[in-house]
Amino acid sequence: LLLTALGAGLTPALFGAHVAPASVLGAAGRTSTQGRSDRRTGRWLVIGQVALTTVLVSTAALLVQSYRAMGSVDVGFRTTDLLKVAVFVDSQDVPEDQALPAFYHSLKEALSEVPGVEAVGIASPTVPPAFSGEGRVRFDGMPETSREHGVLAYVHLVDPDMMPVLDIPVLAGRGVESEDETAGRPVVVISESLAQLMGGAQAAVGRSVDLDGTSFDVVGVAGDVLYLGAATRRPRDVDVYIPIAQDPSRVVSMASRTRLDPETLIAPVRARLAQLTPRSPLDWIATMPDDLMRGFEGPRFYAALVLAFAGSALLLTATGVFAILARKVAGERTEMGIRRAFGASRAHLVGGVVRSGVTLCSSGLAVGVVGAMVVALFLGRTLFGVSSFDLRGAGTAAVVILVTAVVASVVPAIRAMHASPSEAMRDSTS
Repeated sequence: LLLTALGAGLTPALFGAHVAPASVLGAAGRTSTQGRSDRRTGRWLVIGQVALTTVLVSTAALLVQSYRAMGSVDVGFRTTDLLKVAVFVDSQDVPEDQALPAFYHSLKEALSEVPGVEAVGIASPTVPPAFSGEGRVRFDGMPETSREHGVLAYVHLVDPDMMPVLDIPVLAGRGVESEDETAGRPVVVISESLAQLMGGAQAAVGRSVDLDGTSFDVVGVAGDVLYLGAATRRPRDVDVYIPIAQDPSRVVSMASRTRLDPETLIAPVRARLAQLTPRSPLDWIATMPDDLMRGFEGPRFYAALVLAFAGSALLLTATGVFAILARKVAGERTEMGIRRAFGASRAHLVGGVVRSGVTLCSSGLAVGVVGAMVVALFLGRTLFGVSSFDLRGAGTAAVVILVTAVVASVVPAIRAMHASPSEAMRDSTS
């Protein structure tokens, strides 16, 4: 900033130091012509500022609409009053893997004793929307072109309470049950989008699917969800839910549905788990809304950045319009005073100044709207729930620019209103 200020000040000073006095005196007769040229240049600069500001304001409006649309999407599961926490089970707390299912029950009982916790579900490795395992699903009757690579699905190891805690509905068959621990054959609950590929929810129940080489019996179909939120721009996830008792893990997470603000329960939950598992680290502690908002950090940042640029451009535009009109009023002070002497009303003079400001901005606005539409076409793929041809962004920009022009015209208009007829007549005869 210091170097920029020095450069901006030194450059005109160096040019001015080499100006010959004779050239200045000889140019005195051309002052009026140069003044008109300077005013034209100033007007063109303001028109350019208005055009750029229109593009920025319109783009900011589209990004804000897109961001709001992402936040309003129904993700298919409960997102409020949920607290998440993960436990990395140490072998000193649970020496044998066979004891893990019983340990899961102890975890749930311990958290259920915390005041404010209504229900607890367990998943591995973590509660969505954080990362989960992936697998390739194949089934009889699928097209050969798809069978080679299979259908990519997100794999969740869950206990019987996890889906009810997240309010994920079971559309056909049943969900994960405690009896699945002793099931002779692996079972799975699949999401609706996968069931549709198998002929529908009812048709999928009872069939078998192959998940990375292991055969599972489909016992139920769950509703589709969008665990990673609308920021992923996918229509819905393809998910499979496997009973955690069939494949116990030492990395488990719990989702606690609360009747209090989940933020207030973080400390009590930490303390209770530290008593039960003193040697097992805790991690991934967050509320569900906070976890979901992480997926919106990118869109939110870009929207805020463009808004900041748009605000700066609006300030520059208002300054430019004010400067042009103030100079215009100062140069026409005598003319305005004479018009007042011949009966022109103050409202008429004020209206003329405001009209000059609005006309000046309207020219730039017309150019800016065209530019904003071009930019919107390039932004089409990055927008969510908003069409590139949505005119609300351009309309918002037009309203903001015109209001800015009127506000920037107020002070020069007040000066015009106080133009004195007697001073104007005296100036005209001097």
